[in-house]
Amino acid sequence: MAHFFNDIARAPRPDKAQTLRMNDAMYRAIKTNDQHALEEALLGGAQPDANEGKPLRLCAQENKYLLAKALLLAGGDLGYALQQARQENEAIPRRTESGMILSFRTPITEDGKKREIALGREIARLEEFQKTFTENTLPMEQMNLLRDIRQAQFDLARRMDAVEKALREIDTPKPLDKKNKQAPRGGLHRKP
Repeated sequence: MAHFFNDIARAPRPDKAQTLRMNDAMYRAIKTNDQHALEEALLGGAQPDANEGKPLRLCAQENKYLLAKALLLAGGDLGYALQQARQENEAIPRRTESGMILSFRTPITEDGKKREIALGREIARLEEFQKTFTENTLPMEQMNLLRDIRQAQFDLARRMDAVEKALREIDTPKPLDKKNKQAPRGGLHRKP
């Protein structure tokens, strides 16, 4: 598979007709879950972000991690596909319903409700792809750096809490301890 990605970088730019043919071949490969055919289509000039991120969105709809990984490594933009899915979800016509405490927006039609559910699943899978590929494809040095940054943030937050606590103790007036102190019995006595 490593040679496949090196070949994509060296492949010549195809013309528009060939790109359309390769995009069709890419969609067929995704539908049939054929990774070899997908790689051939990408080598032939298929665009992994064609039609508003449709290839990655199809992989998310059908839960095909390996094909999505091939698309991402070939230059597919997962953030773009996720953005397009979210925009499509927001474009569903809705009405606002209010209760005593909550108000929420629901799709007007039954088709809108079904589409909202399907897009919700698609968005969740795309986010899962994003998390999985970020954790599994980043080099270990970057993962270690991220871990160190998180640890430093945790340490900084802990130190800030300690400083805030110390400042509160300084600023807060302390009550006088009257239990152990006794008042003088005969008033003040002066010694000559």
